[in-house]
Amino acid sequence: MTAGQPHVFRFFASVVGVPGMSVELDATDAQHAQVLRMRVGTAIELVDATQTTWQATVRDASSVVLTMPLAAAAPDAASIEVIAGALVGGRFDELVDGAVQAGATRIVPYVATRRDAERLTSRRARLERIARASAKQAKRDVVPEVGEPIDDTALLALEPGIVLDGAASAGLDAVIDTIEGDVRLLIGAADGVPAALVDQLVERGWQTARLGPSVLRAELAAAVAVAIASLRISSRA
Repeated sequence: MTAGQPHVFRFFASVVGVPGMSVELDATDAQHAQVLRMRVGTAIELVDATQTTWQATVRDASSVVLTMPLAAAAPDAASIEVIAGALVGGRFDELVDGAVQAGATRIVPYVATRRDAERLTSRRARLERIARASAKQAKRDVVPEVGEPIDDTALLALEPGIVLDGAASAGLDAVIDTIEGDVRLLIGAADGVPAALVDQLVERGWQTARLGPSVLRAELAAAVAVAIASLRISSRA
């Protein structure tokens, strides 16, 4: 967006768009449009089921009219999956928000206890709504997936990725440059990833990396790590 130009809000719909088509917004987006006091004729963007982004205008309180598709964005060179330790309170909400805005394509909670698994499973619908809202804010073409929580066993069975570890000798940007294709990032909870688990993962081919000299809260570390990964991936093109 050029300085001085008004922000054009983006919405999502599960239909295949055609020029001149009237599209009903879902309840959440319709409410958002009303909160924003969008008037008839207000310009918006709408991403349809084929991930095509359309120019559109507000028709009434709950629908928009498609005008023309926008030029397709270049496809992502690789996906960025974030596996993140369970956080208390609303901090996992913040983690999802920041990671999605930074470019994550999938977020999976990692849990050490059944209680955490039940808590995050019960909050999955909320986390999906946050991911959707964050994708709209960041003008993403796809709403990232929020997966079911996984435990140690499931984590150790995954294809190797990168563990964020403050004790690592290499920076995250350097480690990502050694990887071709998709990137998987593991970010610990409040106390980081336990050293014993890091050792087990390294034995299975995972690499360790650090973000820098500062100790970041997990939700901020996730956003920073995804942003670094996104920049390094985009530089490959």
